[in-house]
Amino acid sequence: LEAKPWSRWAESRWRDLESGPARRLLIALRYLMAGLVLPALVGVVLEQVGSWLLALFLELTPWPLESAEIPSTADRPEEHILEAAPRFVERAALPLATRGRWLVDRQNRRVRLRCVNWYGAHMPQLVSGGLERRQKLRSSIVVVVVVVAVVAVVVV
Repeated sequence: LEAKPWSRWAESRWRDLESGPARRLLIALRYLMAGLVLPALVGVVLEQVGSWLLALFLELTPWPLESAEIPSTADRPEEHILEAAPRFVERAALPLATRGRWLVDRQNRRVRLRCVNWYGAHMPQLVSGGLERRQKLRSSIVVVVVVVAVVAVVVV
């Protein structure tokens, strides 16, 4: 078999890549790929494992406010949240709204956020990892929100 002209060209180029600065460049690219792709895959796996462990922990932990002790919040959910976390919220009449550039409560008093826990808001489901896998989510969501993601509000 006779080598075609394009294969002779490719062979000569491959020989050039096997030695000299081009070889060092190929080795550097391999290390770069191993340094970027491998940690990204490990991070994805750890995030999934961590969310499954959180869901398992939440299922196995006996919460003090289980479904029998949680009052119905269908009529006034904001009052139950205020009762559950009185030290975080100081006299803010929930729900909060906006008026112009200000954040105001139900009585149109200006409200300032002292801190906001953002954990979980960047996730595709907008919840902390593991909460989307929880079976009894409705019965203890108030407890989980108070424990995991607290928004502190102060009336100005």
